[in-house]
Amino acid sequence: VKRELAAVLMFEGHQRAGTVLFSQGDKGTSWYIIWKGSVNVVTHGKVGLSPRGGTPRGPPGVTAPHPPCCPQGLVATLHEGDDFGQLALVNDAPRAATILLREDNCHFLRVDKQDFNRILKV
Repeated sequence: VKRELAAVLMFEGHQRAGTVLFSQGDKGTSWYIIWKGSVNVVTHGKVGLSPRGGTPRGPPGVTAPHPPCCPQGLVATLHEGDDFGQLALVNDAPRAATILLREDNCHFLRVDKQDFNRILKV
């Protein structure tokens, strides 16, 4: 399993705090491991983000106007070595939360859905 994973791991970097990595309700396409930096896990209602809540639903790579340090609906803060995104892949369901970068210059290891299912899904 380790060799198979090493062969498919992709490196992904994002420069700005507040960047939305993915939004609640999006289709799950990858599993992420935090290499450097930290993220906030944010949920709003059932699916999608509240337009009145102040935190936007946006495409990946878009910077959120709500401060990344303390967004509404904060569920958890994840740090280097933590992973996220596997629920949507295992359950073939939409993303259960939005992921916001907490700091500049975050780096991730990413495994795309097809490889995840082939190597890790039990």
